[in-house]
Amino acid sequence: MIKKLICLTAFAATFLSLSLHAEELKKGTIKAFLVKGDDVKLVLKSGQEVPLKRGDVFKDGTSVKTGEKSTAVVILSNGSSVRIGPESEVVFNKVEQAAFDPSKGSYLTLTEDPSQSRTDLKLKNGSIAGETKHLTLASEYVVGTPIGSAGIRGTTFGAKVSSAVVDGVVVYTVTFSKGEGTVTFEAGPAGEGTSGELADGQEITIEGTINEETGTIDIESVSSPEPISPEIMSDLQDLENTQQDISEPESNPVADDGNTGGEEGGDTGGEEGGDPSGESGEAGGEGDAGGTENSGDSPDSNSNNTQGGPNVTPNPGEVISPTGG
Repeated sequence: MIKKLICLTAFAATFLSLSLHAEELKKGTIKAFLVKGDDVKLVLKSGQEVPLKRGDVFKDGTSVKTGEKSTAVVILSNGSSVRIGPESEVVFNKVEQAAFDPSKGSYLTLTEDPSQSRTDLKLKNGSIAGETKHLTLASEYVVGTPIGSAGIRGTTFGAKVSSAVVDGVVVYTVTFSKGEGTVTFEAGPAGEGTSGELADGQEITIEGTINEETGTIDIESVSSPEPISPEIMSDLQDLENTQQDISEPESNPVADDGNTGGEEGGDTGGEEGGDPSGESGEAGGEGDAGGTENSGDSPDSNSNNTQGGPNVTPNPGEVISPTGG
């Protein structure tokens, strides 16, 4: 009887797992919601760096780099947003999402993950502050760093990475913070390091090194949870104010190494589809980013590049889908 119960339980767990992952995930999109300063770059898969402008739409496999006095706010197709602080580099390893009904809302009006999504970011250096909508049970959101990672279930969080050379060795200091919601952390390699969960208003600091020859992570210390720093609180407040104070920019598809789609086609699709791949756009080109016409390596963007510039209102009926807006 016990063996049967164990087998049934295992079968149920396997069935649930398969059901949760049954939705087909396609490439979602990332939109530059705000760019402040004149030193914000988008790094394409080829390694080419191009200026990132407000309204630019791009996909995973790319990075965003900011200079000393520059910041950016990007919004993902699942409604989550990330503020990238000065002198930071964020790699968007994976931004995927299942198709969904576009009537669920726009970048600014979504209150929950509209469909199963998978987000994998890596903060190489600098700081980020983020907000996620209520994720579906099967959705994933991970923030990686050189020596640790955080799992985000919502709703506000922060991360910071700095490094210094000590006796010829690079020592990393990583901080994970949680405003509210659910944030778990792990120091060291996934599945092998010290892990835990932060309470609201707490942060944890990890210090460690990486062996240059073997790539082995050596964790030197993990602090006890402490109150969230004023710096991260300020970044989270700035992110919230940004979302409230400015309107959604028009979409400017950015070339994925120089290839963009037509007005309704391409991998990120047109403005009306809820399909992240843009397959609903039958009249589009063959490029990687649809939404509006564009070509070449340089992103097409609005002239407004600062928060103090004029607001840009969405196109009539503009909807979020993983389509680039």
